[in-house]
Amino acid sequence: IPSDRTGFSAFELLYGRAVRGPLSVLRDLWEDTSIEDDERTHYQYVLELRDKLSQCAKIAAQNADISNTKYKAYFDVKSQDRQFIPGDE
Repeated sequence: IPSDRTGFSAFELLYGRAVRGPLSVLRDLWEDTSIEDDERTHYQYVLELRDKLSQCAKIAAQNADISNTKYKAYFDVKSQDRQFIPGDE
């Protein structure tokens, strides 16, 4: 489930892909589109994963900044400036 703050699930930020549940694995088996058909080398996979994780991190940071701005605006609606003088408790 994607986070409202980042727009990504924790799994996706950690592993660089969406979670594959049992039904999606079963569907791939039925359609014969298994992962083993992938012809990438290990080096290519690591490079692609690094790029994907970097993109996810940038987008998550942008989404978090937008979320922070929105939450600050919600908070500021009811906040008040307070004046204190020495000796106040």
